[in-house]
Amino acid sequence: MDALLVGLACPALAGAGSFSEDVSGRTEAQNMPERVRGTAPGEPCRPLTMMEQPCHNDPERYIDDRALGLSFRVCGYAPVQADGRVRGAPFYFRSRHAAWTFTVCISHDIDASAIDAPEDKSGFVQIGEYRAYYISGDYGKGDEASFMRYDEAERIIRECVRQYVRAAAEVA
Repeated sequence: MDALLVGLACPALAGAGSFSEDVSGRTEAQNMPERVRGTAPGEPCRPLTMMEQPCHNDPERYIDDRALGLSFRVCGYAPVQADGRVRGAPFYFRSRHAAWTFTVCISHDIDASAIDAPEDKSGFVQIGEYRAYYISGDYGKGDEASFMRYDEAERIIRECVRQYVRAAAEVA
């Protein structure tokens, strides 16, 4: 097989009434990039390769860095997510649209994705009964963060962990 097939492009259906409308009033077919839809109505459906997809083909990744006290897995796209532990505390990383967030729950042993930290604050925050450490950042334009490569997610997570460890040492 020459290429990994991940879907079909069918220009003949572009603009057809059989597609549902999204909130912007455009059909799913109209929202597909031109490079996926093709250029001519009536062009036969063809398989898509990974090179035509905005997503990547990175395999789910597991990291165990004892020096940082960090273990996690990173997976998915739209959003790219990671969950794991840093120095025993649960953390969650999420990268979607043009931004990413990193949250460590330091007061409870819960799924850190359940903590809804305020976007306008960073560092140590109190959300109800939960104490957390939160950082966020911009990444690319449009939906680039949704398809972030895992090596880039790992790099950001490691930097967030270093910032968290420094901040925790200053508080102690």
